[in-house]
Amino acid sequence: MGCSLGRPAPVRAPSRVVDAHVGWTLALALAALGAIGCDDGPPPPPPPGVDAGPRMDSGPGDAGAPGDSGPDAGPRRDAGPGVGMDAGRDAGLTVGEEAGIVFRDAAPIDASERDAEMPDASMCLTDGGFDYCGCATRAPCTSDGDCAVGEACASDPGCGVRRCSPAGHPCSGSADCPGGSTCTSGVCRSDDPTCNDSRDCPPGYACETGACVDRRVACSVGAECPLGYYCETRISGGHPFCNRFSRPCATDSSCFARALCRDVDGDGATECIGRGVCTSNSMCTVAGEVCGTSSRLAASCEAYGYCRTGADCASGYSCVDLWGDGLTHCVRDGGSCARSSDCPTGAVCAPPTDADSPRCISAPLALP
Repeated sequence: MGCSLGRPAPVRAPSRVVDAHVGWTLALALAALGAIGCDDGPPPPPPPGVDAGPRMDSGPGDAGAPGDSGPDAGPRRDAGPGVGMDAGRDAGLTVGEEAGIVFRDAAPIDASERDAEMPDASMCLTDGGFDYCGCATRAPCTSDGDCAVGEACASDPGCGVRRCSPAGHPCSGSADCPGGSTCTSGVCRSDDPTCNDSRDCPPGYACETGACVDRRVACSVGAECPLGYYCETRISGGHPFCNRFSRPCATDSSCFARALCRDVDGDGATECIGRGVCTSNSMCTVAGEVCGTSSRLAASCEAYGYCRTGADCASGYSCVDLWGDGLTHCVRDGGSCARSSDCPTGAVCAPPTDADSPRCISAPLALP
């Protein structure tokens, strides 16, 4: 057979879906015939919807892209069971995106939450990165009446406006909320105008003497947040802010950032802890180490973490309640504040790292 059949004749643009399949079948058949005895060109591209196989970009790629396990040197993560990131899930494990930590808790991570620091797809890019304020997902508001049920008109720390935001912390039932509050429209709401603890307030706010006080510190990535906080983008509706991991809870669904609800310090009450190598202090075997969650979303045994008394902490650390809600952490001694109520509105009392004493932080930390 000659090479005159090496390229298929043009196929008329079909007017029906079924004709499209016929046209593609004919084109592929002609290409296959032409390939016998000669090679005068690549085969035609596959029809839409057909998987073309592994990517061709086998060279170095975007090694720092969120969720990537390294440069684009291997197969795609959807190349089949047990390949790449799927390998850990097939074994009942999950993988820490930022720290490379294998999470041994059996609770699955939803694919849409693999990186809590990735903004919603509706946010847009500028030359300087994400335009958080110009492409905010919620319109500005002036009062709670402008917002839907279960939302409140809260300040946006990085954009200088107020936007509708969840009115309280997420809940699946009233057990997730403080006494005197109920779970309404999926968030905790106080039964009276005052708050009972910070779960009655919008995320990033603290309940201080019965009122919700803005403690949001703007951020773009978790490294800009103090110890025990992560950069929250998915619920902000505007500019991301540093949100703390720790809070009382009854179920996993009442915790942000894929965290779990466990009795970490062994006092009989449950609190939120990030997924990681520990879910309780009993899993930490080195003296002075407790189970805590850093700004990198993964729980680990370290000097900073939940405690019952100072005896749980390393030398030079004390067991303190930085938010005034009964949840105590091992924190390095000293510092310029004892809790966030010592700081001006828009600031939190927290250590920048586990090597630091707490201080009032009102702006993003410098990136390392």
